[in-house]
Amino acid sequence: RSSADGTGGFDVLCLQEHDLPELVDPFLSGLGYDRVRTPRSDGRADRCAVFWRASKYELVGSDVVRFDDLADGVDNGGGGGGGGKGRGDDGVDGEERKGAAKEHRGFSNPKKGGGRPNNGRSSAQPSPLSGMARSYRRRNCAVMCCLRQKLPRSASDGPASPTFPRRSVCVASAHLYWHPGYEYVKLSQSKYLADRLDDFAGRMARNEKGGSGPCPRTPVILCGDFNSKPGSVVHRFLSTGKADARRVAPWHRYYYEDGENENGESDAADDDDAGTDARIDDSVVSSSNGASDSDMIGSETDVPGLVREEKTENGKINDAPNQSLNAEKTASSSAGALVKGKDDRKLPSYGPRRCSERSDGPPQVRYLLDFTLNRFTRWLRILGIDATLETVEEERARTKEGNIIIFDRCRAEKRTLVTTAAKLLLRKDCPPGTYLINAKSPDALEASLVQLLLTHGVALRPSKFLTRCVVCNGNILDVFGEEHKRRVFAQNGGPRNLSPDNMKVYACDGCGQGYWWNERPTSSASRVKNMAVRLFSLCLRGGVPVEGELRMFDFVNVEDERRVGEEERRKAACDAGGDAGGERGDARMAEVVGWLKNKELSHSFQFRSSY
Repeated sequence: RSSADGTGGFDVLCLQEHDLPELVDPFLSGLGYDRVRTPRSDGRADRCAVFWRASKYELVGSDVVRFDDLADGVDNGGGGGGGGKGRGDDGVDGEERKGAAKEHRGFSNPKKGGGRPNNGRSSAQPSPLSGMARSYRRRNCAVMCCLRQKLPRSASDGPASPTFPRRSVCVASAHLYWHPGYEYVKLSQSKYLADRLDDFAGRMARNEKGGSGPCPRTPVILCGDFNSKPGSVVHRFLSTGKADARRVAPWHRYYYEDGENENGESDAADDDDAGTDARIDDSVVSSSNGASDSDMIGSETDVPGLVREEKTENGKINDAPNQSLNAEKTASSSAGALVKGKDDRKLPSYGPRRCSERSDGPPQVRYLLDFTLNRFTRWLRILGIDATLETVEEERARTKEGNIIIFDRCRAEKRTLVTTAAKLLLRKDCPPGTYLINAKSPDALEASLVQLLLTHGVALRPSKFLTRCVVCNGNILDVFGEEHKRRVFAQNGGPRNLSPDNMKVYACDGCGQGYWWNERPTSSASRVKNMAVRLFSLCLRGGVPVEGELRMFDFVNVEDERRVGEEERRKAACDAGGDAGGERGDARMAEVVGWLKNKELSHSFQFRSSY
């Protein structure tokens, strides 16, 4: 409708980026509008607001949705049913104002500490989900209000009758995060907004009926700056009621079914697992670069890249890396890589690569880890997970020159970055979904391994264990033919008193590292198998899912390990007592991560799009 006052004659107006309230609010107030708006917080200037003609509607209740709640575990819902009473100069209910104060407790100064929540934790012990949580702290908000029609006061307004139906409607004005690379944040914000709207509209309906029983939800109108195009995942989610959230998760590439990407094209060409399945059956592999005749694999220090595992009194992993070889610097991606110390000779092709097991289950994510996570990287490789490490040169460029090469590598190689450097997440060019972990103690590192796999929905496949080279992340493949076996033995310092002709021999298709069987308890091969068993047990107790046959690990009792894990979690919950701040935040973030693994993320509304 046309209107001379510039409002278009609309009874209700929804504003986003309402950053000049001192000018807009008095103007609209002079035209007969009342309003609610989000409070100005965290130094953010713009707000969301809903204005309505005070002559036609009255405020029943209002509520503010802070999307940072997704990261911080603070739910301020339930404070907006006060009938519009107690509103201050922000136009927000008094209970909502208390919620705002509640949100800021537990935060450091945003200018000094980046607005990180304490959540009851020491700053030296961040949550394992800190990396994901940080990507959700964008200070975006929405405001919801319930408006009820007033009784007509003149003939032009309609017949004055006690039976006049005073209808109510819930109106929301929202502003989602802007960045096109963070569709998963916007989708999660949309899901959270829909859930909060559902609760708010239901509560308003029950209050109007004067009871707590079931009743039809108050109708809802949702307006906003969603920073999304028609047909985008956010638009599909809001307009159709559901969307495949897996496609926009930070690790989304690995969820595409039937090997297809977003454009419906096959991903098999650039998927490392699409054409290979280097299986190792029923035994352990061994490696050496200088074995003596009396020891099939030589001393531990002669085995670059293998993990030396020892167990402390409390049963924790204490593995010391061998520093004699910079794996990432010497590794090559081709099957004809040069062997260490044999630069004039190339390895042969070891035979046909086997087709991989295609799975409809959770994804096998590809990782890139910063230089401080050498040990953690080897753990992932032992579990058969594609994990590459930041090189010495890349680490030097990052720490000395401020040139973050690994950001570009993550995008080019479609990997998820895992780091211990919280400052990296503050950079605008940091890849979406970068994962921050605490590596300051063995306990924290072990917990981070479990939490990482659970967060990304990774299922362990025992058939893949020990199929990645711990030196360079290459594939460990069968070596076929006596001549090729002897060559691998010779190039890797195999024992002279042992013939490889009747043995299973393997080699890495990246760095050329040779592997062969050895079941001696003191051998590196046995120790690396023990490490795999230890990691497997750790993940089982943590609840990480498992796919496929156990193969050489069929002696592990999965159900017993699961049971022990449940008992450990119950005991930890009892020991934690009433200090649930950190657990509450973790539970909220874990729920949000669960949304991103949902094939049909849904809400209960039937919105009609204005596009």
